[in-house]
Amino acid sequence: MSRQAIDINTKKRLLMKLKKCYELTRFC
Repeated sequence: MSRQAIDINTKKRLLMKLKKCYELTRFC
């Protein structure tokens, strides 16, 4: 797995966390 792919996966995971947090609390 290339480093770029890992970076993209990490960013996706962070975005998912932020999205969940926003949906639950409406502010983060």
